[in-house]
Amino acid sequence: MFRHTCATNLVRSNVDLVTVATILGHSNLSTTKVYTLPDEKTMAAALEQAEV
Repeated sequence: MFRHTCATNLVRSNVDLVTVATILGHSNLSTTKVYTLPDEKTMAAALEQAEV
């Protein structure tokens, strides 16, 4: 759980995906991209910010 939270926080702090992958020891970016998927709270905030 800590590893997933750490990776998600790095991505949400705009750390580039290659750096996150390197920190996690991933050799393939497709393994790391799971951390870029937004949760419901993030999507709701984006819609609110866009005033859609």
